[in-house]
Amino acid sequence: MLEQLAGARVAAPTPSAFNGIPAPLYPRVALSPEWAPVLEAVAAKAARGAVALGPDAALVLDGADITIHGPLDVSLCCRLAAAAGAAAVAAAVA
Repeated sequence: MLEQLAGARVAAPTPSAFNGIPAPLYPRVALSPEWAPVLEAVAAKAARGAVALGPDAALVLDGADITIHGPLDVSLCCRLAAAAGAAAVAAAVA
């Protein structure tokens, strides 16, 4: 979804299995309703191509005032939460 709406670069899934059942694991993304109450809001909050997610990445966007201008390169885990006032993100997280 983030890949289609905001042009994020998303790594290929990691092969995995649970109880012998193959299940590819994709990078995980959690969007709070405050950040993007509707899918169309994603494109307005994240600059096209600004986000890159590694194969084991987990990204949590929690807060209405977060705007991603980029680049935001997530390799492991990143939680962005809005503090008082507006927050603009341009960082690399490894």
